Amino acid sequence: MIRIDLAVCALLALPWVSQKVLGAIAAFDTLVGLERAELGISATGYFFVNLAGLFGVAYNAILLQSTEPVHHRINNYARVGVIMLLIAYMAFNALPVLFGIFVLTEVLGLVVTHNWLRRA
Repeated sequence: MIRIDLAVCALLALPWVSQKVLGAIAAFDTLVGLERAELGISATGYFFVNLAGLFGVAYNAILLQSTEPVHHRINNYARVGVIMLLIAYMAFNALPVLFGIFVLTEVLGLVVTHNWLRRA
């Protein structure tokens, strides 16, 4: 699961790639007939998308090397925060509904990590 997170974060960390990925999600939202929210992300907004992606890459690289339960527990707390942000932004129609895919990946990551932590 960490490798998937690392790949997604890497896509968001790269300036032109993140614009294409987020634009593709918004376009697909329209293609399948879902209610589309305009992304309207400014250059400053994309800077913060890229910065968050970079932080995600760095933290996931640490998690790949760490067997310390506390690191993975903190990661789960961060996942809950991401889920809450995504749901809030989708609820206020500020994000396309298909961003719910990220909610599902975060929940899956929570479950996998929680099961690992119970055995650790």
